[in-house]
Amino acid sequence: MFTLNAQEISLCLLKTKIFYFILSSILFFSLVNESLAQIKWSNSSKDSNSSKKGEWKEFIPKKGQAKFDSNQIVGCGSPQKTFTILFDGTPELPMCQIGVKEPYKKTKRDIDISEYDIHGTMRTKCADALDKLPQDIFVPSPMDIDAWCPYIHPRSNELKVGNPNNFIRELKSLATSAGNSNIPKVNALAKSALNFGAQDLLWRKGFSGLFPNHATDKEPSYGEKERNIAENIREQQSKLISAYLFSGQNYQNELINLIETTLNTYQSNNAFEYLFNTPLSQHIKKRSADGGEGELFDDYNVPGFWDNSATLGLNYYLPGIITLYSILKHEKPEAENIAQIREYVQKLVWLNEQGIDYGTVNKNNPLTPESANHHSASRAFIHLMWGVADGDDQFFQAGVNHFLSVLQDSRSDGSIRSEIKPSPNAKSTHGGWGSLDRNNETLGYHALSAMLIQSQGYKVNEISISGVNLAKNLEFGVTTFLDPEKASKWTKVKNHSEKYKEHKRRTTNKNLSWYLLSSRFMNSQINAEIEDFINKSKNQWKAENLGIIDVRLFHPIEGTAKISNIFDQLSCGYKITKRYFDKNMNKDHEYTVNFGRFTVKDSEIQFGMNIWKSGAISLDKNYLPNTASIFVDENGELVGTFPVFTARKKEKTVSVKIVSSERTDNNSPEGKFLAIREGKKLEDEAFVLQVNSCS
Repeated sequence: MFTLNAQEISLCLLKTKIFYFILSSILFFSLVNESLAQIKWSNSSKDSNSSKKGEWKEFIPKKGQAKFDSNQIVGCGSPQKTFTILFDGTPELPMCQIGVKEPYKKTKRDIDISEYDIHGTMRTKCADALDKLPQDIFVPSPMDIDAWCPYIHPRSNELKVGNPNNFIRELKSLATSAGNSNIPKVNALAKSALNFGAQDLLWRKGFSGLFPNHATDKEPSYGEKERNIAENIREQQSKLISAYLFSGQNYQNELINLIETTLNTYQSNNAFEYLFNTPLSQHIKKRSADGGEGELFDDYNVPGFWDNSATLGLNYYLPGIITLYSILKHEKPEAENIAQIREYVQKLVWLNEQGIDYGTVNKNNPLTPESANHHSASRAFIHLMWGVADGDDQFFQAGVNHFLSVLQDSRSDGSIRSEIKPSPNAKSTHGGWGSLDRNNETLGYHALSAMLIQSQGYKVNEISISGVNLAKNLEFGVTTFLDPEKASKWTKVKNHSEKYKEHKRRTTNKNLSWYLLSSRFMNSQINAEIEDFINKSKNQWKAENLGIIDVRLFHPIEGTAKISNIFDQLSCGYKITKRYFDKNMNKDHEYTVNFGRFTVKDSEIQFGMNIWKSGAISLDKNYLPNTASIFVDENGELVGTFPVFTARKKEKTVSVKIVSSERTDNNSPEGKFLAIREGKKLEDEAFVLQVNSCS
């Protein structure tokens, strides 16, 4: 029998250890070398994930234990962390959400907090926080009180704000490089923005997320009126920001001064301070005998604990407000009131967040973080925006933490588990048939967040968890845009809602404007089919909640005539007529709508005295000057739009666009310029701007 003595055994073991040490060293250094490989944004995620560069490990928080005698939650994460629970400190005011020592029992206002607690934890707010110091009130989950811990990835603090306010500088640079500063659309945009005077600036103390609707069958409801105002506010912000971004050096001083005026108006009135809730209270009021739906209304009296992200709340206005502040800080850091404006915006950011350590733990499995979703995504984006604008690492890292949470909660094909999933029931818009709409919201903010992270010098596509990076998430989004059934393996349905492709709202979370914007900003390859779809669609390029009126302007617009001042100082007579075929008389008919004079200044047609011929309807003489947007292009043609009535006694005007001309003298704008409204043909209906007697 073959045997080894002790010395031989020891020698053998030593050789074995040396072998494995050498082998492990080779493997280690090969992995190190592999980790140094660079990943380019333009690469496919399949190629990108072959590298381990930037691979971040999945993080699962540990259980925490609530101690109510000391108002603490201890033992969260690794190493152990302690979080303070603040139950007190919120005064009993009608406009105030309430924090109480016994949050799970009905309060004197009969509010059952647990009924509204959907995320495991909730930070409540006081509505007068803009007048006082912010106060956080943690309300841990009543279902898993011993297991609440915030989701904070241990590596999120590695990313810091290295270049404060750089996002607006890069955005401005991108806009300038597009070279669209002298096209009629941009000039009209700038003129429209500058038409706002301080007295015209719109703001609200607050809306609730749900407005009163269906007040009567004949009159627009209060809710409809408020929604229109909300859209007009975002439009004002977007016009100011877009005009600043795209008009080059044209009108810059005037625009910056108006931006300063806008922010001063917001700040002095504590505008939007009640926009943090959905809504403060919800009541149902039955309609009278005229029938119809019940009326939702808000009496601003009883708080309803709900998260604001599903609303028309602050997350619809804050990006624009933060961008306005970023512009002012960049262009006019010496502005007299800039410190007060900063404090005001910072408090709005605080009102919108649900804890800058935002992250939740699943109720059913406390050791598993609850997926980031469309409820949290907009807040995370705002955190990043403010972090970059103000140079605040804490808010910046909160947004980074959410970005990591999306990666961690994605499957290997890039689908986001919280959105692409089976539906709890046939009517639910969450999961199932509604998956793609919700995924578009989360994916959109995920991509926009990547822009902000990149603005601080980080290569976002080199950040991956379990093989998933941003490119992988986007790849799934592109795939399901082209073939929605690719999501069926996860959603368990064949047919999916695709409202995000056809939604009429002008906000990027409801359309694909985010795709074009983030792709341009990060210089990534754009899917040609999606780009064509965005360019041809009516609303897909509108991102007014981000403060951008048209994301297509970040790319050179080919075939667009440049404006010209060749006819400056000319004064001309004109009349506007309507041409149409009269079926009753079986002949063409034409009648005058408006007439007067105009002058040409800075390439723009500026209407002076004018008279409307509108039957029983009378309009102010300033209606046409304030509404029309007509410019002289480099060929001496008039381009743009002007308002008209579609019939003799209609009370509403519509905008018509000049599409052709009949001119005989290249040295004068005299001639006929034919315009049509959207969806019409010249042979069916035309409005004629006839110009004569220029001097």
